[in-house]
Amino acid sequence: MPRQRRIEYEGALHHALSRGNCREAVLLDDAGRQHGLKTLAEARSRGEMKRRGWKEAERRRRPNSDGAKMAPAARLRRETSLTLGNIAERLRMGSQRSLGSKLHHWRKHHEKQT
Repeated sequence: MPRQRRIEYEGALHHALSRGNCREAVLLDDAGRQHGLKTLAEARSRGEMKRRGWKEAERRRRPNSDGAKMAPAARLRRETSLTLGNIAERLRMGSQRSLGSKLHHWRKHHEKQT
């Protein structure tokens, strides 16, 4: 007996699959792929903040160029599809433009040390 169909509703999260039945595509169009990537990136962002134990007040309290904020910002930019604007908003790091500049300088300094 086949398993019952999954109940579908707006905003539901399901397991991420690399392919469907008979190697069919899971995400059928670019909009679906972008939505899937955005959902995974948001989950990654929430996980990063939870791992650090940062609540909203902690993110606001820390200076924008604090190294403790720059490391997760660089990681989110490198490993997710979140835009600079989304990262800046989530980490309370100012504008998209200022975050881009800060990340550029932080990476140059960080790469020299390693």
